[in-house]
Parts: sequence; structure tokens; C-alpha cells
Amino acid sequence: MIKTIIFDLGGIFFEVNWEEVNKELVNKVNVPIFPKEGRYEFYLDFALGKISSKEYFDKLLKTVNSSVKRENLKKAYKEAYINNTKINENMLKLAKELHKRYNLICITNTNEFHKKINESRGLFKEFDNVFSSFELGKIKNTKNIFIEVLEKLNLNAEDCIFIDDKVENIEIARSVGVNSILFKYFDQLVNELKNNGI
Repeated sequence: MIKTIIFDLGGIFFEVNWEEVNKELVNKVNVPIFPKEGRYEFYLDFALGKISSKEYFDKLLKTVNSSVKRENLKKAYKEAYINNTKINENMLKLAKELHKRYNLICITNTNEFHKKINESRGLFKEFDNVFSSFELGKIKNTKNIFIEVLEKLNLNAEDCIFIDDKVENIEIARSVGVNSILFKYFDQLVNELKNNGI
């Protein structure tokens, strides 16, 4: 019997248009947050909590050879991130309803800067526990993150269901015995939850 629902955050509760975030930052402070392809290598260190926000923004400024002040970049980044994020209000309502009957947990690949912004927007409000990659030092590409969360909260894998928008994360959760749903869109998720007796 399902007692705990584990959610991913980005791609389910909100969508970020990273191309627009990058464009806005270039327009405002002439600092791109992405190289021509992918992300800067030190971004992973940021997401894993190996470097702080201060270190991340300093490295970014140094990499693009910018004389912009760190605080100005942080302010512009925060504004661009908020401006180019679309929050899924239906998911927030669903989480509120589910929380009346189930324990809700969030496992998210995120850095401390994004977490603070999303916290201030009330995106973590309905979660009993939030596990972030930068706090755990792990991202969801390893089964260890699921094993650690289950152990920390004394949960049985078969009593949980995990919802994520990435196939690879779903497969990893299933490999440790956690029932999982690949999120595609809101109505599909509602139907799949019903099929699982939720």
C-alpha cells in the first residue's frame, strides 16, 4: 500500500526556459550562464554542493572574463530565473490534496541558490521532507540517493511511489524497488495515480 509519494521538482512543478534566462542575463549584465554547448563543468560542483553560491558566481565571472560585480550578477540571475519560470499551479493544488492523505517527499537536483528562490515561492510548502543534490552531495543518476533517502526516513521501497520527468531517474528508482511514474503532463499523472490506487 502506497504511503509516501516522492516527487521530482523541476519539469513537474515548474519549467524553466533556460535559453531565455541566458538571453536575459546577456542583455542585462553581458554574462552568459552557458558555454556554446552544455553547461560549464563547475556547475555540477555547484549542484553537488562542492562549491558555494559565491564560488559559483566568481567562477562564472572569471570564465567569461567579466568585471561585473558578483552581487549585480546574482540579482540579475535571480530576476531572470524568476521571469522565465512557469509554475504549474495544477501540480501545487494536487500536492495540497495528496498531502492530506500521504507523506510527500521531494528529491531534486538543485543548487543552494535555486533552492532558496523556489523555497521563497512556496514550491516546497507541501513537502514533509526535501532532499537536494547540493545537500546530499549526490544527484539522481545514482541509486545511492534513493537508498539514502529511504534509510534516513525509515521507508520501505514498496510503500513509495516516485514521480519524475526523466526516464533515467525513473529506471534508477525502479532498480531499488520504488514504484515509479514518468511524468508527461498533468492529466496523465492524475490518471496514473488513480491506476495505482491514489
